[in-house]
Amino acid sequence: MLKNNSIPHFVFLRRLPETLQWGGLEKVMMDWFERIDFTSCKVTLAISAGGKKLFSQRFNEKNLPIEIIEIPFDLYGKSFNLFFNTYKFLKPLKANKAIFIQGAFTDFRLGAIAAGYLLTKNNVFMHENLATPMPTHESGFKLKLQRFVNSLRGFLSQKIIVVSQEIRDQLIQRWGYATDKVIVFYHGIDLNKIYLIPDKKLSVRQSLNIPMEDFVFIIPARLSKEKRIDRILEAFDRLFNLHTNIWLLIIGDGDQKENLQSIVQKMESQTRIFFLGYKENIVDYLNASDCYVNSSDIEGLCIALLEAMACGNICVATKCAGPTELLNQSKAGFLVDKNVEGVFEGMKKAVELNLAKRQVFIKNGIIFTQKHFELNSLVQNFLNSIQIPSLVFNLKD
Repeated sequence: MLKNNSIPHFVFLRRLPETLQWGGLEKVMMDWFERIDFTSCKVTLAISAGGKKLFSQRFNEKNLPIEIIEIPFDLYGKSFNLFFNTYKFLKPLKANKAIFIQGAFTDFRLGAIAAGYLLTKNNVFMHENLATPMPTHESGFKLKLQRFVNSLRGFLSQKIIVVSQEIRDQLIQRWGYATDKVIVFYHGIDLNKIYLIPDKKLSVRQSLNIPMEDFVFIIPARLSKEKRIDRILEAFDRLFNLHTNIWLLIIGDGDQKENLQSIVQKMESQTRIFFLGYKENIVDYLNASDCYVNSSDIEGLCIALLEAMACGNICVATKCAGPTELLNQSKAGFLVDKNVEGVFEGMKKAVELNLAKRQVFIKNGIIFTQKHFELNSLVQNFLNSIQIPSLVFNLKD
């Protein structure tokens, strides 16, 4: 083992949403951290104020030797102040590499990236998790300036890692990023833990008093505004008027929970909708379900969608970057418009599939995830791409 003062120091930076909730990107980051070779490097997680508690318990449970420090300033401050504050914050860490994890476009603005670039001597990487917005200006000098400022972030980064081809195209076409710097790396799922287990269906349904022959929809998601779970609730209530043998499981927590529960209390189908709260392991519930539904306005790769496919769910999802790519390739479900009518039509198609067609969708999803989304190899590829030492796993580990 190398001496501590001779091993490289890698700093991951993450700006959390204001709700400080555990979500898909946090799960992805944990998958990275669990597969880093800590005998060859030191890792620090710099996270926005209030976020230390969110990660510290999980790091302790996994015995991960990662220091967590909170970023003590406004990441949306003025450019010069942001540069100065980030430089002052990072300098004592003596980082050899800075990896900016962006939950949304410009979570880290130019000032922060520039500070990281100087301190690490051109050893900055960015990870983009969601689709990028259109420029706010349609033409003229302001548009050129906006594109130039944002493209500088790409210029100062060695690589920009994205989770789908559509996000890559957006960065290049909308924001002028260099084509050779923007690289697609998919994330995977643990196929040793997430797969179809027919025996689980009976036990979970019995615990919820759901008949085996009924049709169960599932939403594993953070209960936040952008997920637009209200669309699914309205669509489900409409569908209940046509098919009374349907149920809806909602797994997750968030700032929209009370609002969503108040909506359900006014619905005819309210006794068929369960709010089950946050679950660390959702595999049993996916195995008890027939159809995964996503009605988000914006998504990245959407790990929950992959998990649902692997567990034999038909999938209905709105036309966001990640789900569009996954469902077009897998043929495991239906892409729908971002409105109640679109979600309703997709859910209706799913519940009205005959057994033979349903089995085709299920088989497509299982084969697709097994062929393309084995977690260990994909994480190794990602870590190698940003030059961080990883543990070596066999596919069966």
